[in-house]
Amino acid sequence: MAYEGGFEIRLLEFAARTMNMSIVYRHPPSELWGEKLENGSWTGIYKELMLDTADIAFAGTILSQNETLDMDFTVSHGPLGFMWVVPCAKPFPRWKSITRVFSLTAWLLIFMTILLAAGILTCLAKCGVHELTLYKTLSGCLFCTWAVVLGVSPSSAPSSVPVRFFFILWMWYSVAINTLFQTFVTSYLVDPGLQKQIQSIGDILRSGVQYGFHPDLNASLQDESNKHLIEIVTHSEPCNFVEACTQRVAKRGDFVTISNHHRVEYLNTYKTLGDNGEALLCTFGDKVILSFKTFYLPQGSPLLYRFNRAISVAVQAGLVEYWWQSELVTSRIKAASIRKISPLDNYSTFLLIYLQPAFYLLLLGHCFAFLTFVGELFLHQISQFKLNHQLRQAVMIQAGYPGETNSV
Repeated sequence: MAYEGGFEIRLLEFAARTMNMSIVYRHPPSELWGEKLENGSWTGIYKELMLDTADIAFAGTILSQNETLDMDFTVSHGPLGFMWVVPCAKPFPRWKSITRVFSLTAWLLIFMTILLAAGILTCLAKCGVHELTLYKTLSGCLFCTWAVVLGVSPSSAPSSVPVRFFFILWMWYSVAINTLFQTFVTSYLVDPGLQKQIQSIGDILRSGVQYGFHPDLNASLQDESNKHLIEIVTHSEPCNFVEACTQRVAKRGDFVTISNHHRVEYLNTYKTLGDNGEALLCTFGDKVILSFKTFYLPQGSPLLYRFNRAISVAVQAGLVEYWWQSELVTSRIKAASIRKISPLDNYSTFLLIYLQPAFYLLLLGHCFAFLTFVGELFLHQISQFKLNHQLRQAVMIQAGYPGETNSV
């Protein structure tokens, strides 16, 4: 088998050319890196070195104490930091734009202001002599103030000077509220913004998402001074397939893991992109673990010195960083070539579903109106029953029938 790309592959090919050697790749075992067993043997690619079936092993390998005791390692070709990988914050649903304009406290204050304005209008109208009957009742003033807030003119304008003056002030207030509301609703429909981004270990625990990482990282995360970290390590899921875990973070958004910054940077250029080309993997904070990349060889390998020399030359010449950046550029070009470009990428389409809160309010209003109608019918029936009862008693009194009402 052969590999077409990867900056470590290019580094190995560079070292092989300097040594005038050819490369034969072996198929990687299912355990990939592998682990050390209780009897001292290894699994995965390290087993190949221990059995002398391979001359060098690498796959994002880093310096680790267990491996260095049983195998030789080359000079480092760069640092490798491990960071928390979390789902990127998702945009707010556009249909929530109406409810996001004001906070719950602000909404309550607005409704209280409407009630207060209706009460003031009623008092001013009752104090005046030449005022319409509409403004002398609390219900009539409430309808008028509510209509002005909604941008609808009331059925009749007030006639007295005090009521007109307060009514003009209320119109200015309503225009300001309406302008502010419409501006923010439109901006939220165009750009809804992002929900809260996970930015700390405490956010991970509070978000309720699952978390896990490769078992090899457990020893490096044992920090007794950090209670949140201890809780995460204790309840984490084993993540033996790192690629599958990072894909779960990107696609499903219900998982958090730890991965090296090179993998995250590469995946965000090609494999973990959204429909609009945005990255789906995010990181936060400093590097949780800082290690160094290296290649492993069997103990006593005669190739160690020559590999060290070639790797040192490549690092000092800046070739390793150049190869890494070229891999990222190639990955971005590949992602752009298969992406479907839509003519509406820079435009926002307003859909009927964005008005979902308005229909909820309409349904709530209809329910309130229906309950009011049923209540009025119920009160009418009660008042009619009382009236009929009083009429029957009056008829019985006139007819001379004794009863509880004329016993006195």
